[in-house]
Amino acid sequence: MRRFSRILFASLAVILSGCAGTNTNTTSVPPSYPTLTGNWELTLGPPAYDAGAYLTNTNGSVSGIIYLYDMPCYLTADLHWIPIPVTGTMSLSGVLSVTSSTVAGQVLSLSGTVVSGTMATSGIVEGKYSITGGCANGYGGTASGSTVLPYSNTYNGSFGPDLEPGSPFTATIITTQTGPDAEGLFHVTGTATFTGNPCMTSGTITSSTISGTSFVATITDTAGNQIIFGGDLTYGYILGSYEMWGPSCPVSTGSDRLSVVAEP
Repeated sequence: MRRFSRILFASLAVILSGCAGTNTNTTSVPPSYPTLTGNWELTLGPPAYDAGAYLTNTNGSVSGIIYLYDMPCYLTADLHWIPIPVTGTMSLSGVLSVTSSTVAGQVLSLSGTVVSGTMATSGIVEGKYSITGGCANGYGGTASGSTVLPYSNTYNGSFGPDLEPGSPFTATIITTQTGPDAEGLFHVTGTATFTGNPCMTSGTITSSTISGTSFVATITDTAGNQIIFGGDLTYGYILGSYEMWGPSCPVSTGSDRLSVVAEP
């Protein structure tokens, strides 16, 4: 009887182990594209040219608009940015290739590999760019990029006038980012309260333009006074300049520094 029991248990063990060995039910994760859609800051060089871009991916089909801030061949006569529409492809492994339509007689091509983690760490690495035609014909070199987090924050701003008798003042500015619009630009809405400002105590953001790390906005109060301010996002700060004017504001200019004090 004992011998029979040992044989029975041994047989059951073999059967069960065999069943376990043939269980091949697994959950497979479908491949996905690296994160591309969003506001990007690009650097082309050498020499270094900075650019902002809105890029988006739909099942490997890429489109977007690039703005080269400081390349003269892509600026209007009054130094406004010229939009550069691009289309192209991206593979599941992140290999990106886009080409622009002809803009000011020029065609821009850009390629690289998109590496995504969080939005804060998404980037374009091992990139290259080239331009054919127009006044930038023959330009080319390396390209890199990174995503820019939304400008939806509470900022502490400090404003310092260039000339006497003006005095420094501060502001708390609350912003919510919107966009992109049809031209690939982002915007912010929001409010501001000023301390020490000789002619503005509060106001609302009435216009703005954002591409990459480039930021500019106008705040208007109920009396029609305005301050236009902005700059470049650098290590968590917006550093730039401002100009203020209006019915009760003498024209003044100076520098500004905005730091994030709260995120949503």
